Amino acid sequence: MARKKTKMAYITDDANRRRTFAKRKKGLLKKVSELSVLCGVPACALVTAPGDPNHDIWPSIVGADALISQLKNLPAPDQDKRSLDQEKYLARTVSRLRDQLRKVEKENQEAEAKAEVLRCLCGADDDARGARADVREVCALVEGTARAVAERIQRVSGCPPAVVETPPPPPPEVNNAWGGVGDVYNNNGNNGFYFTYNFNNYGSYGNLGSLFFPSGPAF
Repeated sequence: MARKKTKMAYITDDANRRRTFAKRKKGLLKKVSELSVLCGVPACALVTAPGDPNHDIWPSIVGADALISQLKNLPAPDQDKRSLDQEKYLARTVSRLRDQLRKVEKENQEAEAKAEVLRCLCGADDDARGARADVREVCALVEGTARAVAERIQRVSGCPPAVVETPPPPPPEVNNAWGGVGDVYNNNGNNGFYFTYNFNNYGSYGNLGSLFFPSGPAF
């Protein structure tokens, strides 16, 4: 049976905290000893607890003092090299979590934009479109997919890709949720569904069905 993952938080119960300290202190000193023997590197450990006058030192007071003196004799930049304290650890953790958050937010935006395009292909209600995804995200998804398809065609066939023109961005203020009008219709004789949209007299026309349904949607 797998061990339950330990929650990395301060143990509020005094008795439980003392037991955990004693057990993990013994394990820490053992690991330092193994590291020194197996890898042949100088190492020392000093463990102390609040209110406890006794200190646990490995390998000995003399050995630890010699190693600490050797560290202090190094140039200042070398002393801090690869050092890790609580502040640096927390800063590194926060930075990693922020990167993960940005990645998840980007994935969510792309998923919402793709879902909006698929809803358009299925004839969703026009009045509810703007509340689900920003039109700029939808346009960016369509343009990125078109470029990816063109690059794929070039790699497979060796022919230069067709130029995918980027439509002008929609104005900041719009009359409705989409800033224009759009239509989806089925071209039964060709590659599936097509989508047209118009932003203040700027029009665009593209085959969305072939981009999101390589074999054409099954209707």
